[in-house]
Amino acid sequence: MADDAPLVEPTKEAIERGESQPWIAALEDADKHFAAWQTTADGIDKIYASLEHMRRARDREFQLFWSNIQVIGPSIYARPPVPVVTPKFKDRRPLYRTASELLERNTIVTFDLNDINSVMLLLRDDLTINARGVPWVRYETAEEGEYSTERLCIEHLDRKDFVHEPARKWSEVGWVARRGWMSRKAMRKRFRGSSGDAYASA
Repeated sequence: MADDAPLVEPTKEAIERGESQPWIAALEDADKHFAAWQTTADGIDKIYASLEHMRRARDREFQLFWSNIQVIGPSIYARPPVPVVTPKFKDRRPLYRTASELLERNTIVTFDLNDINSVMLLLRDDLTINARGVPWVRYETAEEGEYSTERLCIEHLDRKDFVHEPARKWSEVGWVARRGWMSRKAMRKRFRGSSGDAYASA
């Protein structure tokens, strides 16, 4: 953490009223706490992506860094996971067995639709280079005539598109946030209030 200053936290009353300013203040406070890490990560990314360093045959520090990344990466993740769902209690009930099979098949299809291997490779690279990889699971619904479709989207987030409440350990984190890249039209549709007015005009 950058210092021991008290953290900015949105109050329950502000959340219930739907106020945005407390959340903006909390996000700015979190950005300040993680600024040093982001600066260090920027430097690492710049060196790792530098063609000039790759051309230098005598740059032993870079060669060692690059080779370590290539060795560590496959030990963290090498191939797509194979979902296996089994009942917690082995009492052979048909309902439990059928539900487990249904969940397992749904998970396999979800992984295939989201190209889980590509997502995991990006997470692995972030983890080995900058010590953190961020996946994000998003639930989507869409109306198509008389029917509605539902799906889970598994995404890789860039480290600068994700922030969370500063804390000593993950169980103490009270909120997380992500940056979404949307067109003005998509944003208005996504954040339209019940009155028909968009919450944001940007």
